[in-house]
Amino acid sequence: MKKVFISLLLLGSFFYASGQNEINKIDERGLRQGRWIIQTVNSQVECGYLDNLLHGVYLSHSAVSGKLQSIGEFDHGEYSGTWYFFDDNGTPLSKVENIQKNDSIVINSKKIYFKGGKPEFVATLVNFYNSGMIKSKGTILYSGSFEEDYLEYGEWIVYDTKGNVIRTVDKGNDH
Repeated sequence: MKKVFISLLLLGSFFYASGQNEINKIDERGLRQGRWIIQTVNSQVECGYLDNLLHGVYLSHSAVSGKLQSIGEFDHGEYSGTWYFFDDNGTPLSKVENIQKNDSIVINSKKIYFKGGKPEFVATLVNFYNSGMIKSKGTILYSGSFEEDYLEYGEWIVYDTKGNVIRTVDKGNDH
């Protein structure tokens, strides 16, 4: 599992190192373009922009420890590919994969508002134990950013620390 994360980190570094000399560039139209490094109180973000939309590899490091917090990819402002999230020690916490536009699910949620009851996106969330074994896996629904808010939906599988299924939980569609 750690080999996968190290490979992703190296891949991200390669993309940033290849041919991008300018950092934090704003073009003549006032739009962000190319490689950006953004420092916040909690993190340092390395990302790419295309016409003011996040585009390409996205890396977030802790401002305190310098450890990787998240790595993923944007495609014209939308999450794409697989995203990985880590704790302050660099241990994998979760990953979000199979990100797709939502074409069919309409939901009346008490926990999160979706315009017209229809979330924009559907994805799979996998949570990990500190050992790297899968803790739980299921579907999430979100609009905008899954990092800000999402709704667990449908059947979720819960595992023990050895990878055996403990139970399945129906998160239903009306929370």
